[in-house]
Amino acid sequence: MKPIHVMFGILLCLGLSACRKGQSLTEKQQEIETGKLDESLAYVAEEIGWSTRVPAGWDVMTKETTKKLQEQGLKAIEKTAEATVDVSGLKQLLNLRKDRFNTLLSTIEPYDEAADGPWQETHKGVIELIRNSYAQSGVKLGRMKSGVETINGLEFQTWEVEIMHPSGKSVLGVQKMYGRLIQGYDFAITMTTNNDKDREALIDLVQLSKFSQRQ
Repeated sequence: MKPIHVMFGILLCLGLSACRKGQSLTEKQQEIETGKLDESLAYVAEEIGWSTRVPAGWDVMTKETTKKLQEQGLKAIEKTAEATVDVSGLKQLLNLRKDRFNTLLSTIEPYDEAADGPWQETHKGVIELIRNSYAQSGVKLGRMKSGVETINGLEFQTWEVEIMHPSGKSVLGVQKMYGRLIQGYDFAITMTTNNDKDREALIDLVQLSKFSQRQ
């Protein structure tokens, strides 16, 4: 199934050691794999014409951490799908980390509806695969909801889920995903948060995004 995005790995960030805080601008820029970050912390990914801004107090996730999350997520997805997943076309965009409980990851992957089928149907299948991967890994899920949100005039499919304590009695965090086919790429943003302040900061980052590419 394509695309996968390996977004399941985001929650596994909870098990990693806390990141080093207080990156300099140069350090932030060095950790960007795709796109550019300028002196004002404005980020641009030319492939899809996306521009946004890094909120104050957030660091760019290191390439090493991103690689670990991708590898862990890929392993979980392949176990659930019982198939090998090709992620050779996957590109990491803006990946942020406030602490080990609050993160944002964004990726693009080439997608051709003529070859890969209708994007909407594939997107639904990927969400179901992620849900099954959580279940197989013993992660308890709470309230879930899907919908459509408009960002800079473009419609995005959304999916939000509560990550529950193993007892099922409290919410550990909330994960929200945004997805859209744009300029021949499947574009995905996933945020994981455990408090309202950081959730609002990431929602603002998404809602204030601009897109110079409109298809």
